[in-house]
Amino acid sequence: MLLVMASVFSAAAADGFYTSGTKLYDANGNEFMMRGCNFSWAWQRGNEYKVIPAAKQIGCNTIRIQLSTGRKWTKCSKSDLENLIRLCEENKLIAVFNTHDETGSDNYSDLESAANFWIEMKDVLNAHRKTVLLNISNEWHGTWNSDGWANGYKTVIPKLRRAGIKSTLVVDCAGWGQYPKSLFDKGNEVAAVDTEHNLIFSMHFYEVAGGSDATVRSNIDNALRLNVPTIIGEFAYRHKNQSVAWQTVLDYCKEKRMGYLVWSWTGNGDGAEECDMFGGYDAASWKPNGTNTVKGRNGIQQTSVECSVFGGSENPENPGGGSETTTQTETVVDTPNKTIIDWDAMHHVTREKLGTLNSSDKIRLYLSCQSGAQIQLAYQNPTWTQFVDYEDISGSTYDIPLTDSAIRNGINADGLYVKGQKYTLKKVSVFRKTSTGIEEVGAGESAAFDFDKPFEIYTVDGRRVSEMIPGRIHILRQGAVTMKYLKR
Repeated sequence: MLLVMASVFSAAAADGFYTSGTKLYDANGNEFMMRGCNFSWAWQRGNEYKVIPAAKQIGCNTIRIQLSTGRKWTKCSKSDLENLIRLCEENKLIAVFNTHDETGSDNYSDLESAANFWIEMKDVLNAHRKTVLLNISNEWHGTWNSDGWANGYKTVIPKLRRAGIKSTLVVDCAGWGQYPKSLFDKGNEVAAVDTEHNLIFSMHFYEVAGGSDATVRSNIDNALRLNVPTIIGEFAYRHKNQSVAWQTVLDYCKEKRMGYLVWSWTGNGDGAEECDMFGGYDAASWKPNGTNTVKGRNGIQQTSVECSVFGGSENPENPGGGSETTTQTETVVDTPNKTIIDWDAMHHVTREKLGTLNSSDKIRLYLSCQSGAQIQLAYQNPTWTQFVDYEDISGSTYDIPLTDSAIRNGINADGLYVKGQKYTLKKVSVFRKTSTGIEEVGAGESAAFDFDKPFEIYTVDGRRVSEMIPGRIHILRQGAVTMKYLKR
């Protein structure tokens, strides 16, 4: 059985990210949708060597990093910025940098201070336009007022462009990021002053801008009417003891092809502790905010696609648009159909079954979970054993990225050990990116694609059709599953 995720993109090339309509495109001309997290480096220095690789490990394609101009925390130097960019590029993550000192301020002098900082960093930013976006200031203009917010950015954006900064700019809306009406009122005026026409807006969805399903949908719909790209730059499953419609954020962002970035990795205080995704700077101790937004329906692990500038494939939800093709194959390596009721039960997927794995591969476990299901994984070689902390699981799949060299080396040495409680392990597959072009797929061979249920049919150039023609290759879509299929 071979399941192939469709990925076709235009061959357009650019010096870096650019925008068109409501879409953000990478330097290869591929639409890019952010799926990632926030990391508070300004006051968590030294932990970048754990957080950045871990963000890639859990499936992020983007990481938004808070910096300081020196007004509240230690100033980020050019060498600091270059090191952060290097770490992100090594881990194939797009970086979105912002300064955090001005958060909530209405004073233009504070916004101008951020601009002066970025102008100081101009050469570094321009050298990495393919992998870096510039979020001018975090949540500048705390007041719920459109005019003051717009006037500030209508002044500072031309200042940045006159100084020679070419990067894609990201602008947070007013009201501590939770007043999207500022975008709807004045967003087009702000975007019009950008001489590079390379700007995106950001909304922060907490209990106000993201407090209900209807509010989330309304804000996203209104943002898309601006004809300027918009992302959800921050959101969490709860914020200061109040609910956020986080599942609707995930679902509607997928439907409307909008990027999102979860706040934040760890270390939140002042009543925002529920925003922690993890209990530390690695990915060992999952918190509900991390489990929901990373592993939940339409979360990071289900929808994140590595940016193509790193050699990754384009989003499989876009089956048309060009002649150059990248594919991702699924190889089933084990079908244990083993029910794991308690912690004493363990299943070993051997090294011989898995084959030699590389950093761009991932292992997918197909599951059937009962209430209270938990999983634990282990990898070992002759000299050590690494156990990953158990975690709650739900749904039908669990993905193991292999970007972490310790995990990859352990699995290559002696395979994968799976234990836990209250779930059935039905199938184990390896997903691998290839560049071999179009692959044949046999009807009915994939458990992930059900030919007895409705599905959409496309030609390889992206045109939707009503039926397949024998002897030709088609792209089939069924929910989140996309595959290339040769009609026999």
